Amino acid sequence: KLILLDSLLQEIEFRFASRMKGGAEDSLLALVAKANSIVAEISALSEEIPPVYREGKGPGSELIFDFSYLKSPDAFDAQIERNEKLKELDDRLKEEYLPILSRYYKCFENIERYGSDLIQFIEDLEEGKFIQQNLDIVLENVEGKQLLAEGVYLLGVMLLYLDQRIPGIIRERLLVSYYRYSGESSSNSNTDTVCQLMRSTGYQTGMKRPANYPENFFSRVKIQKLVIKQLVGMLRSEDLYSLLPYYPQPQERSTALANQGGMLVIILYFDPDILRQETAMMREMVDKYFSDNWVISLYLGLTMWLPDAWENYKAAKSAINNTTSNNDVKLLAQRHGKSLKSLIPRLADLLMEGAVTKDLLLENSIKLLTVLRESNICLRWLLLHTTQLPVTVTNHKRTRQLFELSCKEAGVSKMDIFNLLLLTAKLEQHIRELYGEVLEQRSNTWDKLKEDCKVRLEELADVFGGQQKLSRIQQNKKLQKWLLQRAEQIKKLDVETAAESSRSAVQIIQALQEARGFHQLATNLQVIQYLSETEKNLLQMVQLVSAKDESLVKLQIIGDFSYGWELVKTFSSLMQDEIQRSPKVVADIRCIFIKLSSAMEGAMLRISEAESSDIISVSQYYSTSLVTFIRNVLQVIPDTMFVLLDQINRLQGQLREVPTRLEKDKLKEVSLLDKRFEISRLTYQVSILSRGIMALGKTLVGVVQIDPKKLLEEGLRRELVNRVSKLLHTTFTFNTRSKDRYGDLRNKVASVKSAMGSLRGSFEYIQDYIGIPSLCLWQEETSRIINFAVEQEASLFLKGHLQHNSEYQSSVIPIPVYQPVQDDISRNFMGRISREILAVTDSQSSVFCKDEEQWFLIKPPNSPLLGDKLLSCLCDGFGIPGMAGLSRLLGLMTVIQMQECLEFIQKECSESEVSKTLSLAREALGSSFCTIANPSKIYGSYTGKLNKTIQVLLKQLCALGQLSELRQLISNHLSKSSMFHAKLLKSTVENLQHSLLITSFSTDELMESEECGELIYELVHLSQWLGVDLPGKQTYVPSPLPAHNLELLLALLLIYFAARCQLSPSTGFLLSKRSGELDGWIAISGVQLLLNHFNIQMKERIVDLLEQAQSSYKLAGDENQSDLIRHVTKMIEKE
Repeated sequence: KLILLDSLLQEIEFRFASRMKGGAEDSLLALVAKANSIVAEISALSEEIPPVYREGKGPGSELIFDFSYLKSPDAFDAQIERNEKLKELDDRLKEEYLPILSRYYKCFENIERYGSDLIQFIEDLEEGKFIQQNLDIVLENVEGKQLLAEGVYLLGVMLLYLDQRIPGIIRERLLVSYYRYSGESSSNSNTDTVCQLMRSTGYQTGMKRPANYPENFFSRVKIQKLVIKQLVGMLRSEDLYSLLPYYPQPQERSTALANQGGMLVIILYFDPDILRQETAMMREMVDKYFSDNWVISLYLGLTMWLPDAWENYKAAKSAINNTTSNNDVKLLAQRHGKSLKSLIPRLADLLMEGAVTKDLLLENSIKLLTVLRESNICLRWLLLHTTQLPVTVTNHKRTRQLFELSCKEAGVSKMDIFNLLLLTAKLEQHIRELYGEVLEQRSNTWDKLKEDCKVRLEELADVFGGQQKLSRIQQNKKLQKWLLQRAEQIKKLDVETAAESSRSAVQIIQALQEARGFHQLATNLQVIQYLSETEKNLLQMVQLVSAKDESLVKLQIIGDFSYGWELVKTFSSLMQDEIQRSPKVVADIRCIFIKLSSAMEGAMLRISEAESSDIISVSQYYSTSLVTFIRNVLQVIPDTMFVLLDQINRLQGQLREVPTRLEKDKLKEVSLLDKRFEISRLTYQVSILSRGIMALGKTLVGVVQIDPKKLLEEGLRRELVNRVSKLLHTTFTFNTRSKDRYGDLRNKVASVKSAMGSLRGSFEYIQDYIGIPSLCLWQEETSRIINFAVEQEASLFLKGHLQHNSEYQSSVIPIPVYQPVQDDISRNFMGRISREILAVTDSQSSVFCKDEEQWFLIKPPNSPLLGDKLLSCLCDGFGIPGMAGLSRLLGLMTVIQMQECLEFIQKECSESEVSKTLSLAREALGSSFCTIANPSKIYGSYTGKLNKTIQVLLKQLCALGQLSELRQLISNHLSKSSMFHAKLLKSTVENLQHSLLITSFSTDELMESEECGELIYELVHLSQWLGVDLPGKQTYVPSPLPAHNLELLLALLLIYFAARCQLSPSTGFLLSKRSGELDGWIAISGVQLLLNHFNIQMKERIVDLLEQAQSSYKLAGDENQSDLIRHVTKMIEKE
């Protein structure tokens, strides 16, 4: 109901605003602006489709349904409810994807609403609801014609865009998920109409076109047929945008009307009977618009090949076949191929130093614009017809033949087309800059020229008046008067009255030329020079008057490059090859980027005219898209830098340190001058590459300004991230069947240490030559990679898949996401290395020695395993962020393990058998101050009854102990490292921790504040990095209520544990009598970690029960068991 009310209010608001603004044109302009915004939103959303919806594979794919779900939703939901895993996964999908699903639904709803608003607008016009305006009046107005045609055209464009960018099956999946997760009612008519419009059309890229496509898709929006026919008739006969004057030659007509032709093609699909039956009409339209082209650009990169698009329409197919015969295609291709070969040298000549100046521009502006017009026409035809055959039309035989024939007959290569594009863009930019300077300085230049002309004529007047002497010049009062009159006329010339001043200046020039016939003027060279210079200045003034903003508009129109928005990407590899060959060419390629940036202006024109708030988001999207393309092209520079860095690194590894004392004859041998020279040469190449990207200069692309230094830094970061990610992913892949897992782990850690050290060293070495703080980049990006990997791995334990909205992931510098290793539950290298460490330190194959802080192989020769040495090597490769990340990941594993342990305890203690056994044991043991007569029998009896529970619980406690000791070992290593490298920071954090603890005892209000929460969050993060977080004393889950008789269960478990152990002189503590069964330190550490989650009284009661058992065994004469329990008790009591 709320959504229906919202839709109704929006419709009322639209109609009210339409009438208040006072005209149908304003309402139509707002609609067209909204349509352009919707197309941009479709493009943006097409790049953000989650993989599970795009591919229909992976985790959660079994919960992604198409519209078949709507036939029996209850059956699907019941199936999910019956499966706990599916239910939990469904909740995670909802939590993660509902925000993005809402964006998709909003976009789909806007498309449906746009169609209905357009239909309603036309109905309102026909019913006369606009004051003194109807459909005929709107179509009599030039702007009304344009807007109405654009409104229908953009509806078709957005439907085609939608079907190509977000295919039907994906739309259905997105809508069904939104329907399920948002709680939308099936009775909601708006949702129903959106689903009707968005249902799959059957169209798939690269597959055969469905029957009657796209007309069936367009028919879902019922635009009035009368309006379509009026628009078709108008587009057939008129030059809607008055562009023909800019293209004066007959062969340029189709280029002038190209955009209008694209609109006509789209609008015809709303009345497909014309395409099928109106042979004469189609022949007329094809002859006018498509006589020399068959590939049309519809909207920012959306192209259509007419032979394929009109294959199923008889009249249209017949018309296009008449203009695409092999002979016609050959002539067209040959003409444009010859044109390209003649244009390239002409453009190159014009781009030579000093070839085009301001004066030459003013004198020959028409010729220069003619060259640019011919270049853009040739470029447009070749780019559309010979550059790339889209996947969507590869199955159409005639289209393939036309493409191959065009490429063959044109006789030009892709490089030739790129050169034409580059030279055309450079000349356009050069002329644009010159025009800008001329227009900016026009008033000042005009005044200077006018003053110079006036002064010259006044000086000549003084000469003929006798005030100034000049040899062989006689006084002539009439000539003096005439010159003064001309000077007065020049003084009245005003740049603001361009037409009148231009005519006056031309008349003065003619008068001066006629005056040269006088004897006194013609016989003196100095006078002739004065008059010639005056005429020249007046001519410049006339030319200056002709330089207007309209010249830039004309340049913008003939330089339109919207058709190349997507096609220009085919030149990416060529651009990169040119940059690699000569980095300075970046300055030239910059002109292509600027030319491309002008292409987005057409998409934003109506939005700007309507003063819509969408202008910011739309311009930001298109600008960002273009910047992404520029970044991808220029990424070749950082890539090449890293290739050179690899060579530098290898050469540096071959250098030997020169000793302080050396024999003279060995100096050359030791210095290795050849290798040092090679290092210098490679370093110079790196600096040349950095200077190449700096040649780009600060460039405004749309609304985004490109900073070349920032671009270089981002490129270096991206390549660094790719290399480090790949290194860690490929290296940390382990063989679970290996007989020497520790050896494999040690070798891989050493390999990563060596590779990371070399990469970091060469990265630091080069920073001074490129002006980038490489060490800062290294630390930030490696930290981001580690944190992202931990975050990904953590999603296995926490709710929500964190990759989609990770704070560490970036669209500019993305961290690669690799497929998990087969038969491994880990998502990335952090999970694999943490689980490999757990496998190496497993109690079945190793034993932990607390004094040595190291694991040892349990079998002879008891060689050392994981310890400080391996952690140091790992820290050198991973860095501090890696060690802290590993500790955090182990902490998350501890949380899950602790939750499972507490759930098991609660479940077991609540069961009747276990609870009854514990109650009987409580009665048999009596008070903890009493001793037991026959402890072996009593304790053995009850531990035997609880054997299954104790075995499972002991295994869980050992897992907790292993995780706790591993985290403590990492924490100790980080603590020692921070003591040496960050002593002041460590001291500060420790003091801050103590201050917060003291404050927490005195007041709760401060600790509950938002500011204090943020401080504690940052403090926890820093504490992990500095190794002052004390993992063994932490609580990992909220403190639960202790299960009934829990202390007795744990005491019996410890007595059972002690009975199966013996004191080991090697480790100084208990080991199981059977090799590999139990590790005393690890088990007791797990018990201590569990007890941290309960009140201190729990530990005291357990100690009392253990002391009771110790005394009982001692009195019974079993000194060995008593001594073992004493060791356990001592360990439990230890803080």
